[in-house]
Amino acid sequence: MDSWTVGISFPVWFVPGKSRVKQAKIDHFIARLEADSQSRELANKVTELQAHLRQQGEALRYYTNAALPEADALLKSALMQFYENDTDINHFVQSLNTVRDIRKGYIEAMYDYNITILELELYTDN
Repeated sequence: MDSWTVGISFPVWFVPGKSRVKQAKIDHFIARLEADSQSRELANKVTELQAHLRQQGEALRYYTNAALPEADALLKSALMQFYENDTDINHFVQSLNTVRDIRKGYIEAMYDYNITILELELYTDN
């Protein structure tokens, strides 16, 4: 006599299965909230960088339209006055330092502008 036995088991108590399902739903909800939070943080960072980029663009326009031409004029004037002995060495050096500070400010503004562009490219898809 050959016989086959087929067995099927049914859980008598469904509580462990229900608790795993509830935990999975809670984990899914938490993950979705975290993803939404990170998405908002990214959007805020991009908006902040765009505003910062506009400010730095204005600073660069100021330097290129007003400050650098003024620095060149100041340098020419200081050199002419110095060569014709119309000014003392202290005033001449002060003028050169002012010209140097203006050019240094322009370089720093350009550097900050470029860094902000790179950061913005990092956070955006484009």
